[in-house]
Parts: sequence; structure tokens; C-alpha cells
Amino acid sequence: VAAPADASGNGAPRGGAGAGRDIRWRTGEPNARRADAAALYADLPSTARRFLDHLANRPGERVPVDDLAAALGAAGRSTVAGSLAAFSRGDAPWRGRGLPFLWEEDSATGATVYWLEPEVAGLFRAIREDADRSADDGDAGG
Repeated sequence: VAAPADASGNGAPRGGAGAGRDIRWRTGEPNARRADAAALYADLPSTARRFLDHLANRPGERVPVDDLAAALGAAGRSTVAGSLAAFSRGDAPWRGRGLPFLWEEDSATGATVYWLEPEVAGLFRAIREDADRSADDGDAGG
């Protein structure tokens, strides 16, 4: 189950470092992982999708919370915290996989950094491309 956003203002999910928690997004039957990723992506509101997209476009890169806030068009970390809350809503089947992203505190700055492992980033880029194609197909038909 996803950890809700931390109220401390550093933009991190509660529960400590997220290192290693995405293992469930890298294991299991590939079609099941893809189906879970597609379900998660479809369930997310646009800000949370943009959060995931930003990380997926930077596989393995640790992105500081303030950079994420800027990429989301927000003035501060509260928007990042709000987008993280979307990962803890509902009772969807993908919940058993936990959070797809990792996080930790940057020892130099004290700010939270987030990232997707390259394999997980590739999975979510593929899901985004499928969603974009479906949207384009829907637009062409209307």
C-alpha cells in the first residue's frame, strides 16, 4: 500500500527511505506488470501522472522535490505531496505492487529526491505511449 505524503513539508512519503520498494514492479509475469501499470496510470489524476511521467523520462536519475514541483508547474513542495496522495487512494489491484517510484533524503540538502529504476521507467513510458496513442485514435474518430 502506498504511503501517504509526509506533512513535514519535505515532499516525501511517510515511512522512511523508499530504496528497494519498487521490486514488485520489476518482478512477476510481464503481462501482469503491464496490466497493473496501465491500471495505475489510468487511475491517477493528471498531476500525479505528470509526476510519474517526469520521473519516467529520467530513468534512474534522482530528481529533487523542488525540481519536480517546478516541472509540475507548482510554486512549492505541497503540489508534489498532493500528487503523491493519489498513489494511496482506492483499492485497485495494482496496490499489491506498492509505489513504483523510490525516494530518499539527499544527505547534502536534506530535500527528498525521487526516481524510477530504468526498467520501471521504461514500463511507464510504454504505458504513457499507449495512452497517448489511444487518445489520438479517439480524437481521429470524432
